[in-house]
Amino acid sequence: MPQLTTYSEKGDPYDHMQNYEAVMLLHGWEDAIMCRAFPLTLTEHAHIWFNNLNEGSISNFNQLRKGFIDAFLINSRRKKDASYLLTIKQHEKESLKDYVERFRATTLEVQDLQATVVVSGMLQGTRSRDFQKSLSLDQPLTLGDLFNRANKFILSEDVMRHINTGNKDKKRKDRDETNFEGRRTGRGNEHRQILKLKFENFTPLSQPRSTILASIEGSGLLNFPPNANKTMGKFTDAYYRFHKTHGHSTDRCRELVNEIESLVHQEKLNRFVYSEAWRNEKLSYSKKKRYEDNKGMNDKKRFQDD
Repeated sequence: MPQLTTYSEKGDPYDHMQNYEAVMLLHGWEDAIMCRAFPLTLTEHAHIWFNNLNEGSISNFNQLRKGFIDAFLINSRRKKDASYLLTIKQHEKESLKDYVERFRATTLEVQDLQATVVVSGMLQGTRSRDFQKSLSLDQPLTLGDLFNRANKFILSEDVMRHINTGNKDKKRKDRDETNFEGRRTGRGNEHRQILKLKFENFTPLSQPRSTILASIEGSGLLNFPPNANKTMGKFTDAYYRFHKTHGHSTDRCRELVNEIESLVHQEKLNRFVYSEAWRNEKLSYSKKKRYEDNKGMNDKKRFQDD
């Protein structure tokens, strides 16, 4: 005999009957056996109810099921009429997944559940236009079909949410790299716009701006902003030397770019301005260095040969 749960009168009769039928049908028991075995699952007042049944009053399991549920219906959670499902609406900011789960939980409280009413309730309750259109053009015939289709739209909604989140993260990253992370307190958007429009073209430099900053930061030429008290940007591993904090690299700081460009325009950083003369000097130095290195290698080789 399969393991069966018992019922005393205090639980939901629908739950007990569904569990009983599932176990018995799984083992392939026929209608007559299901009737004879059912009282073995009853205790206390439920067993008294069964013993008080008139002899010959039960001819099949359907009659036994109906009599049992009617007798203990007061303990059932399924006290709502099917029309109650028409009142279950998806909230404005509620995801389709959360709505379907809430709707499905409500169906467990409804007695005499009919697929057509459930489909109608979800059709009227969901805020998903695509899901509504699918239900109206091709109505599911069973509850299984309904919830399977709902799961497909839930998956689609989740995919789109991840895509949109990824796009927002990318835009935020781009904004972090191009906007002014180190804007000063109280200067807001106007400050960012003024800094953006300060220079349209930037002078080519012979050194990275972080190197120039390191060379002149003690000279008094730069107007340093107040030290930031928090990370400025998403890239916490990058040190932001101009504001002495983390968030993005010093070379990408547009406020520093404008500070250096201003000094270039004032001809205070001529030694860092890229020019053909500087390029030729670097090339000449490189050639001279290679010549000396090669000469040294040849002298060493000659001494070894001797």
